[in-house]
Amino acid sequence: MHKYIRSLLSICAVALTSTMGHAIEPVKVYTSVFPPIVTKDSVRPGYAYELVEEVLTLANIEYEIIQMPWARAQALVKSTPNTLIFPLTRTATREKNYSWGFELFKTQTYFVTLNGEKLTAKDAYKKKIGVQLKSSWDNWLTEKGYNTISRMPQEGFGIVRMMQVGRLDTWYAEGSVAKDILPKMGISSATFSDPIQSFNTFIATNKNHPFTQMEKLKAAFKDIISSGDYKKIMSKYNM
Repeated sequence: MHKYIRSLLSICAVALTSTMGHAIEPVKVYTSVFPPIVTKDSVRPGYAYELVEEVLTLANIEYEIIQMPWARAQALVKSTPNTLIFPLTRTATREKNYSWGFELFKTQTYFVTLNGEKLTAKDAYKKKIGVQLKSSWDNWLTEKGYNTISRMPQEGFGIVRMMQVGRLDTWYAEGSVAKDILPKMGISSATFSDPIQSFNTFIATNKNHPFTQMEKLKAAFKDIISSGDYKKIMSKYNM
């Protein structure tokens, strides 16, 4: 009897060890700071952050959202299997590098100035432009042949300071980001161009080894739209 119990306990121990050894690790989800899309504020972490968090939770997927410089986040997803990245806008430059999961929202970009000049896309070819490094807006400027570009690792604040001291003429920015950052810097009189470009913004994954449960995420995303939760989150940020 005692031998039987010891044998049973041994089998259970082996099974438990095996199970622990194959425990599913949380999926790593990479992002960066683009207020109000993604922020460092735990109470208002950004509308993209809240959308992705709700989708992952509804899909019952363990996850870890990691904020880091945007260029590094993109490099990690391209080199690491089964990882996710958001909010990634889809451009010709990026198309071949990712497996595109599903669209989170659409966004628009503008040339922003502080001297009252309302630029067109053509005007901006003659200007010194500030843009976030490795952003979709950066990709677009390169694709369209703009040459006088200063690329900054973080969005907004540094670029605006360079504009204030005359080192840059304009900031090429996503609309909601610019409208969030400028008031925080005490600027109320910035001039926006007409919308320059519209982008589709996605959650994406590694191209060669994509996230294996993407279909569950897609189904969860449809659920938050149909339940009205998508609209609630976007409305919270006046989107």
